[in-house]
Amino acid sequence: MTQLQQKHSIITGRGATAIYLVLLHHASQREARDGRRHIMLAPANVCYAALYPALYANWSVRLCDVSPTDGNLTFDLVQQAFDEHCPDALLVPHMYGQPVADMHDIQTLCNDRGVILIEDCASAMGGTYVGGPLDGRPLGTVGDYAVFSTGYAKVVDVGFGGFLTSESDSLGWAEELEHDLPLRSSQTEQTETLFSKVYRTLRSYPDGVLDKAVYEALPTASRDLFLFRLNNADKQIVVQELAKLGDIVQRRRELLAACGQIWSQAQPEQARMFPYRPGSVPWRFSFFVRPELHRPLIDACLQEGVPISDWYPSIAPMLGDMGSYPGAEENERSILNLPLNTQTHDKTIMQVLSLLSGLQRGEQR
Repeated sequence: MTQLQQKHSIITGRGATAIYLVLLHHASQREARDGRRHIMLAPANVCYAALYPALYANWSVRLCDVSPTDGNLTFDLVQQAFDEHCPDALLVPHMYGQPVADMHDIQTLCNDRGVILIEDCASAMGGTYVGGPLDGRPLGTVGDYAVFSTGYAKVVDVGFGGFLTSESDSLGWAEELEHDLPLRSSQTEQTETLFSKVYRTLRSYPDGVLDKAVYEALPTASRDLFLFRLNNADKQIVVQELAKLGDIVQRRRELLAACGQIWSQAQPEQARMFPYRPGSVPWRFSFFVRPELHRPLIDACLQEGVPISDWYPSIAPMLGDMGSYPGAEENERSILNLPLNTQTHDKTIMQVLSLLSGLQRGEQR
């Protein structure tokens, strides 16, 4: 799509579908190292929707820790994980719309090790690299492949759809593989609603006796939620909405600046704004609070009808991974985000700051 500036592209059912197609294709093109299953390395705080496709393509998933500063991968953490896991592919999401700062070095490492590099731009469509060797390049033009999403709450929100893009691969194989997938249907949306309820319940009541069994069953039960294709009418809707990308990105950055100004004027003692850098496309208005205020603020916001979320938690429990990921776990204990819209600027930010202030006063008494 010319709006995304990538050389080759194909519309997919969602971003997750695009990841599946890449992994399925490469599994058929190259043998796994040492005769084992292919391994995809991903950050421990990525959305589950980015990892389930690897399981469907019969890949193993291994996790890497992230920076506690912005939840993104760093070169040092990736290099350590490469030495430990010897992956065949690396998934690099630009978390919260923030470009990964070490992308050039990570790309070089992948090239040296023969590892497929997949940029996950699901929450960062329209972003660019600023500074260094990649200065001015759009996100999604550095990896071997890039995946984008136009699903719910993304930069361009159609409610469904995504893209697979590449600078070097013509993607001629992708349409053939995608043709074997079912079309998007009303059942897909019903499955997504049920999946979200189940996952939210498990997260709200951690260490429950059914957690392990449910997590093991979810991938098989929800396959059609992540792997499907669009009919021509749906594809046309996605293309039409994508044409608005430039205006949407500009508006999001304007809203972020306006919300950031309100936040700076309030100077909350127990919270800090997410460190957005130039080139970012804010997915939501994200901020960090002290861990002891994290759950109380969520509860206070929900009681007042404030649409707050705590994405993204560590994905390790969902995969049965008992490893330690300090950066991802620190993010999980602290990060919160709000929809980025006019309502947030006009009212929601002030509501959150007021509730936070009240919690701080109660803590001090």
